[in-house]
Amino acid sequence: MSRFHSIMGRRDFMKALGLGTVGLGAAAVSTPVFHDLDELISSPSATLKQPWYVKNREYGDIGIELDWDLLKPRLGALVPGFSPTWNNAAKEAAIPSFNAAAFDKAVDAKTKELWPDYRPSTRDYAFANACSSAGIGSPFTDAALEGNLFNGSALKRIVKAPTPEELGVPRWEGTPEENQRMVRAALTFIGMGPAVGCAELNTKTKNFFYQNHYPEYVWDDNITETYYSETEKIQYLPSSHRYVVVTNNMGTTELGRRSPSVLTGSRLVNVGAHVETISYSRTQMAKVFFEQFIRGIGYHCFYSHTLQPAAAWAQLSGVGEHARMGSMFVSPIYGCNLRTHMIVYTDLPQAYTPPTDGGVTKFCETCG
Repeated sequence: MSRFHSIMGRRDFMKALGLGTVGLGAAAVSTPVFHDLDELISSPSATLKQPWYVKNREYGDIGIELDWDLLKPRLGALVPGFSPTWNNAAKEAAIPSFNAAAFDKAVDAKTKELWPDYRPSTRDYAFANACSSAGIGSPFTDAALEGNLFNGSALKRIVKAPTPEELGVPRWEGTPEENQRMVRAALTFIGMGPAVGCAELNTKTKNFFYQNHYPEYVWDDNITETYYSETEKIQYLPSSHRYVVVTNNMGTTELGRRSPSVLTGSRLVNVGAHVETISYSRTQMAKVFFEQFIRGIGYHCFYSHTLQPAAAWAQLSGVGEHARMGSMFVSPIYGCNLRTHMIVYTDLPQAYTPPTDGGVTKFCETCG
């Protein structure tokens, strides 16, 4: 078996089947035996186990040539705090060839082509409108998208977790590996992941941040918590938060396959593409939970949905791989079904997770 889309070779392939230098019987004998839960939790299997065809790369090697000296901060949203791809007026201003009315007409035509006999039912309309009420633009997403950091008015309604100092207990202290497993467990509990990675914030990766973010931000080496200056209209970000937690939430595959339709939401600005919009509510809940969890164990973090592109951090942390889907990335396990991203910067030490090679990038290079 020659190497094809990944770095998996014949010997690796045979080992994965348990047929390397030993037979099936010997492979079965060598299976790890755990005597208690402590052994299980402390074992390598407590981390996210990749399929046998996915290999780890060296940290920093995302599978494509990347000249860090040429990487500079780029422009982000054209509308302050919001993506131009979700705003027809901004989209038409940025892309003269785009016409919202023609787009809607094309979507309607495609819907009739794909589903000629489809007639929206009462339940379809009810489901669609319920998703719109709970998805993006609803009160549930305020704390995630309003202000984006810690200065949104929605955050004032959130009850902050007591710090260890306030409770009179010691701060949590764990190894970077223990902390990484703890973070994965916490985020999985609240509905994110199960792909959870950690990358490093440094002078190079700071170039991932958009240069025209609203509000304007400034890095500060002398603070431990982010804060917003009302007089300067500037968000100050602590450089000490060099551990970047990267994850997403899973999309609804079956619902996505039924798009476009009233049921799935064919237009984000009208009924809503519910596979996408409802994931923002999940991310908002996870954001609030995780911020207070980190605070509760004695550390600090900050989050912004629009500070950076998701794909760059996903590729660097092994959550996904570089693909030809525009601004997207693809997971060798979950495909392109990872929805709204959640990227948190924290001072909680964690083990960095390496980029992976599951053949996605190579496949995109050879795909016609």
